[in-house]
Amino acid sequence: MFAIEPFATTGDGYVEDDGKAQIFRLARRPSPSSKISPSVLEAIDQWNGLPIAYRYFAHLPRKPLERTFKELVRQGAMQQFPPLVEVTGAHVGWKEHTVYLGPDGPEVITA
Repeated sequence: MFAIEPFATTGDGYVEDDGKAQIFRLARRPSPSSKISPSVLEAIDQWNGLPIAYRYFAHLPRKPLERTFKELVRQGAMQQFPPLVEVTGAHVGWKEHTVYLGPDGPEVITA
């Protein structure tokens, strides 16, 4: 599976991390911890290591969700991806396609 993400900008074309991360990826199994909610971890596990947005879990109780994400990041089990901004502050246009490379050839699975 591949994500293709072209960007276009009126600026210099250089980006940097800026702001609070809203995209995450569970990179490995966490160590046992009382700060990790089993139901939150189960919901994260259903994404099979794919990048996820914090908002995907808005249906879960807020405190256990926050505590679990914080602990997973602290352990290094979860990667964080902060927003990217163009260094000059210029506008950026972005589009994404996710492509599955299966036995019958490539298939775009995003709308």
